[in-house]
Amino acid sequence: MDMVLVRNYLIGLGLLFITHNCIAAEVISSNLITKDQYNELVDSSFQQTNKNIPTTNQKLTCKRSYSDNNRDLNILCSDKSRNFGKVGYIWHGISQDNGKTWSTLEPTKLPNPDTDFASITLQNGHMLLVYNHSQHSKFPLYVARSTDFGKTWKILLHLEEKTGEYFDPKIIAAQGNMVQIVYKSRPQGLVMEKFKRLAINLS
Repeated sequence: MDMVLVRNYLIGLGLLFITHNCIAAEVISSNLITKDQYNELVDSSFQQTNKNIPTTNQKLTCKRSYSDNNRDLNILCSDKSRNFGKVGYIWHGISQDNGKTWSTLEPTKLPNPDTDFASITLQNGHMLLVYNHSQHSKFPLYVARSTDFGKTWKILLHLEEKTGEYFDPKIIAAQGNMVQIVYKSRPQGLVMEKFKRLAINLS
Protein backbone atom coordinates (compact mmCIF):
# COMPACT_ATOMS: atom_id res chain seq x y z
CA MET A 1 0.00 0.00 0.00
CA ASP A 2 1.35 3.46 -0.94
CA MET A 3 1.60 5.29 2.41
CA VAL A 4 1.88 8.67 0.68
CA LEU A 5 -1.47 8.09 -1.01
CA VAL A 6 -2.99 6.98 2.31
CA ARG A 7 -1.61 10.08 4.03
CA ASN A 8 -2.99 12.40 1.34
CA TYR A 9 -6.33 10.59 1.45
CA LEU A 10 -6.61 11.10 5.21
CA ILE A 11 -5.69 14.76 4.90
CA GLY A 12 -8.37 15.14 2.23
CA LEU A 13 -10.95 13.63 4.56
CA GLY A 14 -9.90 15.93 7.36
CA LEU A 15 -8.78 13.03 9.53
CA LEU A 16 -5.08 13.90 9.51
CA PHE A 17 -3.71 17.37 10.06
CA ILE A 18 -0.08 18.36 9.48
CA THR A 19 1.25 21.62 10.88
CA HIS A 20 4.15 23.71 9.65
CA ASN A 21 6.36 22.43 12.49
CA CYS A 22 5.72 18.81 11.44
CA ILE A 23 3.62 17.88 14.45
CA ALA A 24 0.78 15.55 13.50
CA ALA A 25 -2.56 15.01 15.17
CA GLU A 26 -4.99 12.31 14.14
CA VAL A 27 -8.70 12.56 14.86
CA ILE A 28 -9.62 9.04 15.97
CA SER A 29 -13.34 9.69 16.27
CA SER A 30 -15.87 12.50 16.02
CA ASN A 31 -19.47 12.20 17.16
CA LEU A 32 -22.42 14.08 18.58
CA ILE A 33 -23.27 13.49 22.24
CA THR A 34 -26.17 14.40 24.48
CA LYS A 35 -26.26 17.39 26.79
CA ASP A 36 -26.03 15.08 29.80
CA GLN A 37 -22.95 13.37 28.35
CA TYR A 38 -21.37 16.77 27.69
CA ASN A 39 -22.04 17.93 31.26
CA GLU A 40 -20.65 14.67 32.66
CA LEU A 41 -17.42 15.07 30.69
CA VAL A 42 -17.16 18.74 31.68
CA ASP A 43 -17.56 17.80 35.35
CA SER A 44 -14.81 15.19 35.01
CA SER A 45 -12.43 17.81 33.59
CA PHE A 46 -13.17 20.45 36.23
CA GLN A 47 -10.08 22.08 37.69
CA GLN A 48 -10.35 24.31 40.73
CA THR A 49 -9.73 27.94 39.88
CA ASN A 50 -6.59 29.24 41.52
CA LYS A 51 -7.30 32.29 43.69
CA ASN A 52 -3.87 33.80 43.00
CA ILE A 53 -4.77 35.40 39.69
CA PRO A 54 -4.52 39.02 38.57
CA THR A 55 -7.80 40.86 39.13
CA THR A 56 -6.89 44.51 38.68
CA ASN A 57 -7.10 44.64 34.89
CA GLN A 58 -10.76 45.15 34.01
CA LYS A 59 -10.14 44.44 30.33
CA LEU A 60 -9.00 40.86 30.94
CA THR A 61 -10.67 37.71 32.25
CA CYS A 62 -7.97 35.44 33.68
CA LYS A 63 -8.24 31.67 33.97
CA ARG A 64 -6.70 29.07 36.27
CA SER A 65 -2.98 29.55 36.89
CA TYR A 66 -0.44 26.78 36.31
CA SER A 67 3.24 26.20 37.10
CA ASP A 68 6.16 25.97 34.71
CA ASN A 69 9.53 24.20 35.06
CA ASN A 70 10.82 27.00 37.29
CA ARG A 71 7.73 26.64 39.51
CA ASP A 72 6.65 30.14 38.54
CA LEU A 73 2.92 30.67 38.13
CA ASN A 74 1.66 31.34 34.62
CA ILE A 75 -1.76 32.62 33.59
CA LEU A 76 -3.81 32.87 30.38
CA CYS A 77 -6.46 35.56 30.00
CA SER A 78 -9.15 36.41 27.48
CA ASP A 79 -9.46 39.96 26.24
CA LYS A 80 -12.49 42.24 26.54
CA SER A 81 -11.02 44.83 24.17
CA ARG A 82 -13.81 44.37 21.64
CA ASN A 83 -16.12 45.94 24.22
CA PHE A 84 -13.98 49.06 23.90
CA GLY A 85 -13.89 49.11 20.10
CA LYS A 86 -10.52 47.35 19.83
CA VAL A 87 -9.33 43.91 18.75
CA GLY A 88 -8.84 41.15 21.31
CA TYR A 89 -6.18 38.52 21.96
CA ILE A 90 -5.31 35.79 24.44
CA TRP A 91 -2.84 37.17 27.01
CA HIS A 92 -0.09 35.55 29.09
CA GLY A 93 1.50 36.55 32.40
CA ILE A 94 3.99 35.21 34.96
CA SER A 95 4.26 35.48 38.73
CA GLN A 96 7.48 34.62 40.58
CA ASP A 97 6.01 35.02 44.08
CA ASN A 98 3.09 32.58 44.01
CA GLY A 99 0.63 35.08 42.61
CA LYS A 100 1.23 38.02 44.96
CA THR A 101 2.46 40.13 42.06
CA TRP A 102 2.40 39.58 38.31
CA SER A 103 4.54 40.65 35.41
CA THR A 104 2.97 42.95 32.87
CA LEU A 105 0.59 40.71 30.97
CA GLU A 106 1.45 40.51 27.28
CA PRO A 107 -0.80 39.56 24.34
CA THR A 108 0.05 36.38 22.47
CA LYS A 109 -0.43 36.23 18.71
CA LEU A 110 -3.68 34.29 19.11
CA PRO A 111 -6.84 36.37 18.51
CA ASN A 112 -9.88 35.90 20.75
CA PRO A 113 -13.29 37.62 20.89
CA ASP A 114 -13.56 37.26 24.72
CA THR A 115 -15.03 33.76 24.46
CA ASP A 116 -14.23 30.88 26.76
CA PHE A 117 -11.21 28.73 25.94
CA ALA A 118 -9.79 25.51 27.37
CA SER A 119 -6.16 24.63 28.13
CA ILE A 120 -4.33 21.63 29.52
CA THR A 121 -0.71 20.74 30.28
CA LEU A 122 0.33 17.37 28.89
CA GLN A 123 2.72 14.92 30.54
CA ASN A 124 5.57 16.10 28.30
CA GLY A 125 5.10 19.70 29.48
CA HIS A 126 3.50 20.90 26.26
CA MET A 127 0.20 22.78 26.48
CA LEU A 128 -2.91 22.49 24.34
CA LEU A 129 -5.39 25.31 23.88
CA VAL A 130 -8.85 25.15 22.27
CA TYR A 131 -10.13 28.61 21.37
CA ASN A 132 -12.00 30.75 18.84
CA HIS A 133 -9.39 32.01 16.38
CA SER A 134 -11.24 35.26 15.73
CA GLN A 135 -11.51 38.77 17.08
CA HIS A 136 -15.21 39.03 16.40
CA SER A 137 -17.10 35.72 16.43
CA LYS A 138 -17.39 32.20 17.84
CA PHE A 139 -15.86 30.61 14.74
CA PRO A 140 -13.49 29.21 13.67
CA LEU A 141 -12.49 26.82 16.47
CA TYR A 142 -8.80 25.90 16.57
CA VAL A 143 -6.35 23.90 18.68
CA ALA A 144 -2.91 25.38 19.37
CA ARG A 145 0.15 23.88 21.06
CA SER A 146 2.76 25.64 23.21
CA THR A 147 6.15 24.25 24.20
CA ASP A 148 7.09 27.22 26.46
CA PHE A 149 4.19 27.22 28.95
CA GLY A 150 1.92 29.55 27.02
CA LYS A 151 4.27 32.30 25.93
CA THR A 152 4.13 31.36 22.24
CA TRP A 153 1.74 29.12 20.31
CA LYS A 154 1.56 27.25 17.02
CA ILE A 155 -1.73 26.18 15.48
CA LEU A 156 -2.14 22.41 15.52
CA LEU A 157 -5.70 21.71 14.34
CA HIS A 158 -8.57 23.46 12.60
CA LEU A 159 -11.62 21.90 14.29
CA GLU A 160 -14.43 24.04 12.87
CA GLU A 161 -14.22 26.60 10.08
CA LYS A 162 -17.77 26.76 8.73
CA THR A 163 -19.87 29.77 9.66
CA GLY A 164 -21.66 29.20 12.96
CA GLU A 165 -20.97 29.23 16.68
CA TYR A 166 -18.57 26.81 18.39
CA PHE A 167 -18.09 27.51 22.06
CA ASP A 168 -17.57 26.32 25.66
CA PRO A 169 -14.74 23.89 24.80
CA LYS A 170 -13.22 21.54 27.35
CA ILE A 171 -10.20 19.22 27.12
CA ILE A 172 -10.22 15.87 28.91
CA ALA A 173 -6.86 14.12 29.27
CA ALA A 174 -6.73 10.41 28.55
CA GLN A 175 -3.95 7.86 28.64
CA GLY A 176 -0.77 8.33 26.63
CA ASN A 177 -1.10 10.77 23.75
CA MET A 178 -4.89 10.66 23.68
CA VAL A 179 -7.12 13.61 24.58
CA GLN A 180 -10.83 14.25 24.21
CA ILE A 181 -12.24 17.63 23.25
CA VAL A 182 -15.88 18.50 23.76
CA TYR A 183 -17.67 21.68 22.79
CA LYS A 184 -21.03 23.15 21.89
CA SER A 185 -21.92 23.65 18.26
CA ARG A 186 -24.55 25.78 16.56
CA PRO A 187 -23.96 25.75 12.78
CA GLN A 188 -25.38 28.64 10.79
CA GLY A 189 -29.12 28.35 10.30
CA LEU A 190 -29.72 26.11 13.31
CA VAL A 191 -31.43 27.31 16.48
CA MET A 192 -30.72 24.36 18.77
CA GLU A 193 -27.18 23.83 19.92
CA LYS A 194 -25.47 20.48 19.52
CA PHE A 195 -22.75 18.85 21.60
CA LYS A 196 -19.69 17.38 19.93
CA ARG A 197 -16.88 15.12 21.12
CA LEU A 198 -13.56 14.45 19.40
CA ALA A 199 -10.94 11.89 20.32
CA ILE A 200 -7.48 13.01 19.19
CA ASN A 201 -4.15 11.21 19.10
CA LEU A 202 -1.14 13.52 19.43
CA SER A 203 2.42 12.83 18.35
